[in-house]
Amino acid sequence: MFFVYSAEVTGTGCAKDKNTAKKYALDDLSSQIRVRVESELYMVTSQSGAKSESYVSHKIRLTSDLNIQEYSLNYTERNGTYCANVSIPKDRLPVYQKKAASIVKEINSYTEKAGKIKLDSQKTDLLQKALDKYNELENYDIIVRFLGGEPPAPDMDRADIKSELVRMQRVSSDISQIAKNIMSKMGNKSAYVNPVRLYGSAAITPFAALLTQQMRAYGTMNQDAAYQLHCQYSPEGDPFAISCELKFNGAPDGAFVTAVSTEVCKQTNCESSASMKRMEQMFGTPGAGLFRGYFYTNYGDAGVMLREGDVLTLYARLSEEADLAVIFINEGKAALFPLSEKKPVIRIAGKLTNNEVEVIKLKVTPPFGTDTLIFAAYKGEMDELLPKYRYDKDSGLYVTDETPEALLERFRKVPKDRFIEKIMVFNTEPAR
Repeated sequence: MFFVYSAEVTGTGCAKDKNTAKKYALDDLSSQIRVRVESELYMVTSQSGAKSESYVSHKIRLTSDLNIQEYSLNYTERNGTYCANVSIPKDRLPVYQKKAASIVKEINSYTEKAGKIKLDSQKTDLLQKALDKYNELENYDIIVRFLGGEPPAPDMDRADIKSELVRMQRVSSDISQIAKNIMSKMGNKSAYVNPVRLYGSAAITPFAALLTQQMRAYGTMNQDAAYQLHCQYSPEGDPFAISCELKFNGAPDGAFVTAVSTEVCKQTNCESSASMKRMEQMFGTPGAGLFRGYFYTNYGDAGVMLREGDVLTLYARLSEEADLAVIFINEGKAALFPLSEKKPVIRIAGKLTNNEVEVIKLKVTPPFGTDTLIFAAYKGEMDELLPKYRYDKDSGLYVTDETPEALLERFRKVPKDRFIEKIMVFNTEPAR
């Protein structure tokens, strides 16, 4: 399978100094590459009916984790601001192919040895090493596909490795035992547990939130710890797998899989995650040309877990002057937060571009569960784009009769170089 390389894909970032502008540009390019390649892979696998687990969509984040080592870079300066433009020339393809081939060779070595061993304990160790390398391979695969190449494939598919690891494990349906099983696999290493993720999603589901809390009882609360644990799950299959990767100072340090019975879903409604993933897939269009936007909170921009009484501060940074609105999806309808005294829209003026702007503060109150927010920035009059709204005193929101699907239809009519959107999904719970 080959994907068409597009030389027009350029990462753009603007800031007051060159290094920051380059960082923003690399993050922007990385996000665009993931979106393009994984969208293509998703369409192909959907059409063929093949397993899609290997093509998990990683939502756009403030800081991307794609390992872009070879790129071209140039700067422009205007009004005291530097704008960096980065791209990956097609002639860099062999560099990434060579690295991917080297990792594939290591994976094949581990799986080949595992196939000759009868003892599950020894086989597990080899397969987990292969899984660790698969996580490293993914980033190079995406860049190779983007550059128009076909990445080398290991002899054993990652999904098959996970299935084999799950087969060899004792399956648990108790969430506290699941947490204990996962953390025991790290030996004496104390890691900070990042929020557990749903595959293909940046949302924190009720199941993920509860499991994260249980796991943190065995780790460290230091968010800057050298060891960082990242886990993801998909509720398909019985048992289903929770796949974890341990990193030490940002470098891979191990990978493992834990088997979980779907019985646990009755406790935490983890199967409802499909609706969250669908919402994330609907919204999330980055800008085009020089128009770029970054949206985040004081708790980060993905995997946010909040408790009653927490104050969530929303921030935006736009590369050009534009209108901004924050949409709240409430019971299947779109509502708007009051960003000024009289309107749900504010203008990010020219003098504030490329600067962090505090948009609004929100206090966590009942009802609890999953909350969905959509940032929307438009180089025009936002009121022309939004549905009719009215102020509701009880909720303090500007409410509409618009469904998310109808809102999406409005947004897709706007040229990409004039419009940006980003979705954030949070999990909220009562105070303890």
